[in-house]
Amino acid sequence: MWLRSIPYIDRSLAVAVAVFLLGSGVGYLLLLSLRPLQLLMMGLLSVRMISPIETANQAGAAYVWLLVMANNSVPVILSFLYIFILVRVNWTPPLSVERKLGLLYGYSCLCSFLVGFFGFGSVLAMGWVLGGTRLLTSLLLESWVHGPIEVAGVLLSVSEPMRLAARLRKGVVDIRKGLLADLPLVAVCLLLLSIAAAIEVYVRL
Repeated sequence: MWLRSIPYIDRSLAVAVAVFLLGSGVGYLLLLSLRPLQLLMMGLLSVRMISPIETANQAGAAYVWLLVMANNSVPVILSFLYIFILVRVNWTPPLSVERKLGLLYGYSCLCSFLVGFFGFGSVLAMGWVLGGTRLLTSLLLESWVHGPIEVAGVLLSVSEPMRLAARLRKGVVDIRKGLLADLPLVAVCLLLLSIAAAIEVYVRL
């Protein structure tokens, strides 16, 4: 299949997508079912998204783009920083190969689940709770272009620890060399997120 010839389109990304979808489903169902969780999510959305965007909007679209870009880049930076810390810190006792594999796989799965839970499923559920079919449809229509690009940029980076773990398990490369070889992926992910933020802020499709 031609997709397999594209760098980073691999089993690790497929697993990240599957866990992301699982987190989205769980987040959607839990938010619809639990009123306390709805109140918590409304507070998070207000503090992390609505209020900052309203403030940035007063300064101009460029500031909104920068805010959206910075917000979406957090998983990318954390994913590579996590790997860097894992290989740079002198752990006592030293981490075994099995422990490293568990930490790498665990991070990718946990982060993919949380991104799906809070970034997609919970947001859709809140759209349904606050505005019913009309608001939910509006959210989906407004994000049908930039949303998939944004998710792709995030999941490509989040799956990187799992990607390195798969190579480590096969004895192909150690984590440090693999991280250095995959540093261009950071630029790819940030470029995708930059494009998605630009479409979200400047283009109305």
